[in-house]
Amino acid sequence: METLTSEIVVFAQSEQQHLACLRLLKSHGYSIKHQSLLSDLNHDSSLAAKAGQFIKSHLDQKLSLDSISRAVGSNRSSLSYLFKEETGSCVFEWIRKIRMEKACELIISTRLSLLNISLEVGYENYANFSSCYKKHFGVSPSQHRKNSRRNIP
Repeated sequence: METLTSEIVVFAQSEQQHLACLRLLKSHGYSIKHQSLLSDLNHDSSLAAKAGQFIKSHLDQKLSLDSISRAVGSNRSSLSYLFKEETGSCVFEWIRKIRMEKACELIISTRLSLLNISLEVGYENYANFSSCYKKHFGVSPSQHRKNSRRNIP
């Protein structure tokens, strides 16, 4: 059986329309090889990596899609789409995961107070931090610290 392949070129008046066309084609089973010539030239696949670096270096701050987009020289919709394509998760899911991993590292390896750790990873409200931590790891930050201290000789 011979497989037929065809190429579709999408021209749109804006990046947003272009991304909408790509999503539509993808939802109908088309494989997307090149997202756009402008994307390939200006951003390549490093846009998500640039965003990830920015997020990691500003983890203690309030992060918005606008601030991240500006920092990496993109717009909200392009960043969201390309980030999801490259990482498999949306920007804010990824931020939460990175914040929780950093919090876990600090809980286990430092004697910082849990409140200071929550601030260090960008949570102004300790109750919100604790709730997210428990949801992510299945144990509260304080219980995780107690458990990790028992395992240290």
